[in-house]
Amino acid sequence: MSLVRLRSLSLMIVTMLIVSLTIPACSSQKPEAKKPAPTTQKPKAPPELKDILTDLDKIIAAADQKLKMREPSTLQKNTKLAPESKTGQEQEKGEAQKDEAAGREGQKKSKPEASERGKPGGKPPAKEKSPDWKVEETSLKNIHKSWNTLEPEAIRAGLAATARDSFEMSLDNLTSQISQQRAEGILMAAIELYGAYADLVQVFNSPIPPEFFRVKHEAMAAAAQAGRGEWPPAGEHIITAREHWDHLKIQAEKIDAKLVNQTEFSLQDLEQAIQAERADLVTIKSEILMQNLQKLEQEFSRQQGHVSSSG
Repeated sequence: MSLVRLRSLSLMIVTMLIVSLTIPACSSQKPEAKKPAPTTQKPKAPPELKDILTDLDKIIAAADQKLKMREPSTLQKNTKLAPESKTGQEQEKGEAQKDEAAGREGQKKSKPEASERGKPGGKPPAKEKSPDWKVEETSLKNIHKSWNTLEPEAIRAGLAATARDSFEMSLDNLTSQISQQRAEGILMAAIELYGAYADLVQVFNSPIPPEFFRVKHEAMAAAAQAGRGEWPPAGEHIITAREHWDHLKIQAEKIDAKLVNQTEFSLQDLEQAIQAERADLVTIKSEILMQNLQKLEQEFSRQQGHVSSSG
């Protein structure tokens, strides 16, 4: 065998030995397993979180009722179910003239009665009953107490400083409006606080998704602005409500599809009423939407109850 071939053979043998020694060494080194992404479990929602919502709903209901009692119904002022004929208008005008004449006659007859009030034994003039603000005041105190207990837990759970400041500023505004006993101001401030409440829900493990409260907040704000004749802000609120609804609808996949569809259509109806600037329709459509949202909230709670019992 020639010297060149011998050297080539020996070089080949050496190479094979190196490869054979290297492969086991490489195969023995297992690739590092990927570490699972850290998961943060949200703490369970404290009872004070629901207490705040309960008292906030009481304030909104009480303020809304006062506004309805103080002012004529929007439906009574604006709704015309059918166009009036000329004959109907003339008849209404004639009836109005009769009522006016009867009113003047009634005033003449009532003068002696009015003069009798100054005499001994006469009837004193009836005093207008002032509205009762106990519901608003009591519920407000409860919210302050609940917030004092909930605040440190919310911060530990990861509540952002901006969200915390927003809630406190909204609560201060509501306190100011209740102290001034302004029903309209109370309603608007309570709706504002409702929006800040959604950020509290975000940091806890709550059966009701935060997006639910954002949808409801924007829908209430839209209806309230429409009731004041402020149509552009009302339109902005209802558009934002639809955006939050798109996220909420995904989270409601386990809830009865019929209820979800009804809620979506009622939200669309409210949006159309606001776009048409029909205050009478806004009153009806917002009421239907709130009823559907209430049912949806109950379903979310019921679903959470099933999960807890099965676990």
